Amino acid sequence: MNKKRTRNIGKTKYAIFIHLAALLMLVSNFEAVAKVTSKSTKGVNVSLTRNELTPEVAIYTPAPITHETDSANPKKSNVFTAVEEMPKYPGGDQELLKYLAANLKYPIEAQQNKIEGKVYIRFIVTEDGDIDKATVMKSLNKECDEEALRVIKGMPKWEPGKQNGVNASVYYVIPFHFSLNKNKTITTENTLAKNGAPEEPYPYTTVQEKPRFPGGEYALMQLIFKNLKYPIISRENGVKGKVYVRFTITEDGTVKNPKIIRPLDDFCNQEVIRIIRIIPKWIPGKQNGVNVPVYIDLPITFEIN
Repeated sequence: MNKKRTRNIGKTKYAIFIHLAALLMLVSNFEAVAKVTSKSTKGVNVSLTRNELTPEVAIYTPAPITHETDSANPKKSNVFTAVEEMPKYPGGDQELLKYLAANLKYPIEAQQNKIEGKVYIRFIVTEDGDIDKATVMKSLNKECDEEALRVIKGMPKWEPGKQNGVNASVYYVIPFHFSLNKNKTITTENTLAKNGAPEEPYPYTTVQEKPRFPGGEYALMQLIFKNLKYPIISRENGVKGKVYVRFTITEDGTVKNPKIIRPLDDFCNQEVIRIIRIIPKWIPGKQNGVNVPVYIDLPITFEIN
């Protein structure tokens, strides 16, 4: 019986569809930085920068797709972390940055107690664009947590995300950085500097010039389609669906740090990682005319026809 099943499946035609998510981000992230720059009576200076989640807190990232039951509104039961069109703040990224800069305040008690660090807030942008279920993913202290939540809950409606052309609820994460150290700055070039010594920059999620595969998207699809293998054990067990992989295109175009952000099964996951690791150099992305590291999210669909 098993041999017959294997033989029949072996004759089944299957297709592997590759969908490029060149718009990059599974969960778009901004870092809002409340920084005390001096002891003057002018109060808190709030600066902002785009940053990706650091590896240290990546374990807090929600599951790729969850199916939460909301008895009050069943329409909001499916919450994605990856969609074809991510939610957008009205007016775009710069307007979001302006909103955060204008509204984030460093709690006085936290300043007095020299509390500094990051608060990570996760929330849902619903199908209607509403902000829902804002929660603290990584806490700093009560006052800073409450301030970050206050700012998130006060945001206006967003343009909702879309999946297959339909509005979808999507998780979004924003880290808030409360810093008292006047020697610690975050530059507009997305590079963290401590005491004048710049660290390796975080990858961007959006840039003025996106990374490009030599020959374009079609050439990338050809390369992946030619080399990607549908694991036999996955086919025989009827495993099908999407694997989302995230990787970095470095300043010199190298493909680095592939990571599964939405798994399927171990065999398909491993095959996707193998493929990403053999991809040659890209034309790097640019911000303000300078090569910068950029995140790429790539969904690969395994489907048996």
